[in-house]
Amino acid sequence: MTRLPGQEAEGAGLGNEVEGYLLWQATIAVAEQRAREFTERMDCLTTAQREEIEQLHVSDSLRRAKQDLERVAARCRSLRGEYDAAALCGIHAGRGGRSHLGGGRRAGAEPLSACR
Repeated sequence: MTRLPGQEAEGAGLGNEVEGYLLWQATIAVAEQRAREFTERMDCLTTAQREEIEQLHVSDSLRRAKQDLERVAARCRSLRGEYDAAALCGIHAGRGGRSHLGGGRRAGAEPLSACR
């Protein structure tokens, strides 16, 4: 079947959305399980107290997971910018010494900002 331009990108976007959804659902399930395991050790809690602590535990876990994902996404965007800049400048890791990317720099090499 012949695809129109842009259809492959749309499919990849949908795949990323589904993958992200499934990842987040798994994160929720893990947070809920850990919250239950945490409160199981506390025999003195009433049912209402146990539910409240579990809910707070899940909320805190998901907030932290979201912050972690946002940091990873920001780092990915940063690296993408560095790789794109390196490609534009013709800088490659295989041309002697270490790459500019990932923090390493050859002695005497100009920073990526010098290419702009």
